[in-house]
Amino acid sequence: MIKNSIRTAIIPVAGQGSRMSRLTKLYPKELLPLADRPVLDHILSELEDAGIERTVLVSRPDKPLIAQYATARGFPNPKAMTVEVVHQDARPGNGGAILSGAEAVGDEPVLVVWGDEVFIPGTRTAEVLSAFASTGKPTISLSRVDELSVRKCGIAEVEDGPAPLTRVRAVLEKPSPMDTTSRLASVGGFALTSELLHTLSKTPPSADGEIYLSTAIDNYAREHSVYGVELSSAWYETGSIDGYIAAFQAVVNVSM
Repeated sequence: MIKNSIRTAIIPVAGQGSRMSRLTKLYPKELLPLADRPVLDHILSELEDAGIERTVLVSRPDKPLIAQYATARGFPNPKAMTVEVVHQDARPGNGGAILSGAEAVGDEPVLVVWGDEVFIPGTRTAEVLSAFASTGKPTISLSRVDELSVRKCGIAEVEDGPAPLTRVRAVLEKPSPMDTTSRLASVGGFALTSELLHTLSKTPPSADGEIYLSTAIDNYAREHSVYGVELSSAWYETGSIDGYIAAFQAVVNVSM
């Protein structure tokens, strides 16, 4: 494998979907339909189109439909990209899920994407992988948001640089708009090196008991190089009812 290439993706899908609990108590949010395909299918197709060879879904035992979907997706015609399911161990938060997935991967760089975010057009993975190949350093995807959205996102504070690639100085988790001038949200798309994964493994839980990838990236970026790439595609999160409706409409619009 080329040093600065990534062949494996990790997708945490163990979340309970609490913001849409009336739906997700019965059906995983990752498998809700966006037009004629599940959310997760849009994400996996994007990964496959960008050359990812293997994807590890990090789920939990009481979400059996995830494993059933992963099996059904490759039948009867196997896909070029393999999809497998592991279960998150006792480590909490999205950081715990990523570390659980990383144990199935070994000592190589990985791409992490979330299971409830889609990008239109689906060029997010290709853009992040291209940026990582040029630097060999941890690289995160960025999307501009309005002031009202700042407190809902991880916000990257960056140094000026040649667009779309820029140096990340810090990642603030859901800050007040008064505490940062940046409007660049760190959205789902993280090219992580083994060194950053090691930092994540040493990251303690936050006040709410969760281990967060954003905390590990923030800690790492204060001493090492982390880059951000501002995406050319539009970002849609499907984990809230408003976001899901917007994503559904956007997918329908591009399908017409």
